[in-house]
Amino acid sequence: MKEITIDGRKLLYKVESKSSGDYGEYVYTDFYDIRTEVVRKRKYWIFGPYIERVQNVFLFRIWSDANDPNITAEMWREKIRRQLDILKRREEIESGMLI
Repeated sequence: MKEITIDGRKLLYKVESKSSGDYGEYVYTDFYDIRTEVVRKRKYWIFGPYIERVQNVFLFRIWSDANDPNITAEMWREKIRRQLDILKRREEIESGMLI
């Protein structure tokens, strides 16, 4: 994962792609916080022993390729800022600050 700083907040990001059959592939960029969490999952989906993994906290996904030369750095900063504003608003609502 690569690191980026937007407005003093450090984020980690990773560009991934998934195949969509005959239509090519979807490319997206996942953003993570630098904090980590322990996730406990089963080894074989429903059964098997539990496995604990340490991973970064997922924040949001932007359905664009961060390595796309047609999207400028300022456009990327604006997309990330918009998502960070949405996250901040969610935290405000959860804390009871509706207006």
